[in-house]
Amino acid sequence: MAAIKIAIVAMNELGIIGVNGALPWRIKEEMRHFRTATDDSVVLAGSKTYFSIDKKYRPLENRVNIVLTRNSIKRPILEQEGSYACSSLEKGLELAGTFDKDKIFFIGGGMIYEQALLKNLVDELWISQVNFYVDLSDKTNKEITYFPDFPKEDWQEYDRQKRNQFEVVKYHKKIICQNVNPQ
Repeated sequence: MAAIKIAIVAMNELGIIGVNGALPWRIKEEMRHFRTATDDSVVLAGSKTYFSIDKKYRPLENRVNIVLTRNSIKRPILEQEGSYACSSLEKGLELAGTFDKDKIFFIGGGMIYEQALLKNLVDELWISQVNFYVDLSDKTNKEITYFPDFPKEDWQEYDRQKRNQFEVVKYHKKIICQNVNPQ
């Protein structure tokens, strides 16, 4: 059976997922949710996302870490840390499929989410809606990363869990059947 491919993300009401290459919030309960959800799975991350993780937590424990990068200089660093390096999303998924895991998680960043959604590679979305204000007028917030827009009509909510500082909403891709042989 093929692994389920899930985009897992934390974002605020504006869809912001990062500021200046890092998470703009530190919500321990949300980090625990991420750790528990992705435990014993494969995680696919862009190199900016991977290297934004504190070195003491890399590679993410009890997970197969696959980092997408075209930078050949980063590959030895990743391999030394115990992660795998792939040059494309497709190659990363191909490698992920060689591990005996039920779930493959896309964990960011923005470009990885965008590619995975555009290429129709995501089976489920697990979105943590956090209550966190980002001051867009603050000139120190130079690089704002957003979760890409996705057609909500193509997704069906199947679970919602309210937590203290955030809410987890899970969606699965709607199966659209078309009559290819109309009578």
